[in-house]
Amino acid sequence: MSNTRSESLGLPAADFAELGLTGAAGVLANWNYSMTAFFARRMQRYWQLPLQLAEVVTPHQFTEVRLDFEARLLADYAEEAERLWRIVHANDRQAPPEDYEAGILRAQEHAAMIIDQAKAQAQRILESARAQADEMIATGAKQASNEVRRRAATG
Repeated sequence: MSNTRSESLGLPAADFAELGLTGAAGVLANWNYSMTAFFARRMQRYWQLPLQLAEVVTPHQFTEVRLDFEARLLADYAEEAERLWRIVHANDRQAPPEDYEAGILRAQEHAAMIIDQAKAQAQRILESARAQADEMIATGAKQASNEVRRRAATG
C-alpha cells in the first residue's frame, strides 16, 4: 500500500501482503496503518495552525486561515473515510460475484428453515400449555371431589 502522505511524514509505505498478512489480519493491519498515518497528518495540521495564526494581521486573514483549516479538516476526514472503505472492501473485488437468483433462492431456503423452527417452537408451546391445562383440570377435579367428600362427611 503506497501512501505518499505517509511517506512525506517519515512513515514507510506499507505492503502487508508481502509480510504474509492477508484476510482479516491484512485488513486490520492496513486499517491501523491508515488510521495512524491519518492521525499523524491531522496532528501536523493542528501543530501548524498556531504558527499560521501568529502570522495573521487582519480579521480577513484570520477568516481565511480558519476556513482553510476547516476545509482541509473536512477533506482529510472524507479522504480517510474513503481510504478505510477501500481497505474494508478490497476483498470484495476478489470474491466471485454472487448470482442474484442463487442469492434469492438461498434467502428463501433460510426463510423456510426459520418458519419451520417457529412452527416447531409453537408446537412445543401448545403442548406445554395443554399439559398445564390438563394438570390444572386434574388438580381442580381432585380438589372438587375432596370437597364433595368433606361436605358429605360433615353433612
